[in-house]
Amino acid sequence: MSTAWAARLKLEDVASLGTVRLEPALSVALVKATETAAGAAWLRGTEWSKEVEATIRRLPLTGLYQLLDDGQLIATGSRVPSGYIPKAQWMALSAWLKLTVQPALMAGNEPQPGVALRLVAAVDFQDANVLVTSGAVWRDYAIAAPAIRLRPLSFALHQDGRCVLLGHPLPPLPGDRFVLNEAARVAVPAGFAWSPAVPGVVLKQRLRLHDHDLALMTKSEAGLSIELVRAESFVRATRSAARDSVSASASASGEPADA
Repeated sequence: MSTAWAARLKLEDVASLGTVRLEPALSVALVKATETAAGAAWLRGTEWSKEVEATIRRLPLTGLYQLLDDGQLIATGSRVPSGYIPKAQWMALSAWLKLTVQPALMAGNEPQPGVALRLVAAVDFQDANVLVTSGAVWRDYAIAAPAIRLRPLSFALHQDGRCVLLGHPLPPLPGDRFVLNEAARVAVPAGFAWSPAVPGVVLKQRLRLHDHDLALMTKSEAGLSIELVRAESFVRATRSAARDSVSASASASGEPADA
């Protein structure tokens, strides 16, 4: 094999591309599944060498090809073309796997560096299942609400007085509403989505999130802010938990419990 080349991976294996992020002149594209073909992640480069081969073959590839000038693909070990490289939105791999975030403001550790993201209008509407409101507002609601309304919810409090509610349906309280992507454990403002459309599993890995952690992604003056709420910060929503937790949080911050 010589000159340009391309490789194909399953979408669920796209996180493995992090191991070749620093290789020069590599581009990546994600192709969604269709009725006739499964989704895939594609990688391509401009030069082939023994060193590149040694690196690329460590990836969980489902196909490796020579890339002709007209976009045709010749599979390794074959002499005839077997199709064309997908027409997709290609991005330099080094840029695609370059995540820049703000320091975490909620409970948890600061995310690790790793895809330059931005928030864009979402194509599909989804019901919000995360609400950020004040601890006092949540406490007053929880104390008076029927137990059946609290049952699907859990909550976490921050020392600045904010409360993060997780579950569905959310209570009719003022605050900021988000939609949680379960695969990523990242919640974006209702009506928005992150771009480029990095698979959730990749974002989860780059942020080093555990299965029940929660990351809130919002716009900020600096561009993008991600706040982490660790799994252990959440408690099941009950009247007593809301009353006691908010009172304890207010005491720790030096504010009156009914503030």
